[in-house]
Amino acid sequence: EWLYNPETLMDEVHPADAPQVETLRALLEELLRPDDLLFCPLTVGGHADHRLTRRAVDQLGRPLTYFADFPYVQNQVPDPLTNGMQLEAGP
Repeated sequence: EWLYNPETLMDEVHPADAPQVETLRALLEELLRPDDLLFCPLTVGGHADHRLTRRAVDQLGRPLTYFADFPYVQNQVPDPLTNGMQLEAGP
């Protein structure tokens, strides 16, 4: 049985996917060097894979740069996930 379909892909993370957060966090912690820069999706579009990634990366306790999920950010009002963040122009 599929965890997601086109109608649910942008819903909350399916409970069966929750263990993937810890798996990804542990893998990243093992692979990343101290001076690596981390970029993570803001999850403005709500894609389940972006939400899983953000949850894992947020738990690393490292400096992060978030990127806005394009094209969703064009059509979104300020998102609660961005509260307290500063906008920084890209390169």
